[in-house]
Amino acid sequence: MCFSDPSRRIYERFTFSPQTFLGGTRNDIRAVVRVRATHQFSAELQYLRNDVDLPGGNFDVKLAILGLDYAISPNATLRSLLQYNSTTDDLVPAYALTTAINRTATSLSLTMSWSIWAWGTSSRTVDW
Repeated sequence: MCFSDPSRRIYERFTFSPQTFLGGTRNDIRAVVRVRATHQFSAELQYLRNDVDLPGGNFDVKLAILGLDYAISPNATLRSLLQYNSTTDDLVPAYALTTAINRTATSLSLTMSWSIWAWGTSSRTVDW
């Protein structure tokens, strides 16, 4: 694993994870670059690749993800994601509004998240 300081304006992370998988091997590669343009807006680009070698055959999965975050207030964030999956050849956008209310004096903690809109070229569900 190789990464820079996440508190910096530009943050990068690279991981390589070899492992055993269902009687074969699996190598996961992840590269992430995150840019905080302002205190309210940030963007993240991720590339993930899973190479799987099994006794019954080999395959690889590639994902590319673009995420954009806009902080409406300290307790509310609008997030959008655009994900490409090489296996299904889908390009899937998704949007979410997340709000959080934390009251330490009364020990009340409430987090709400809504998926406003998500679709793809095939019938799949995008889970948050």
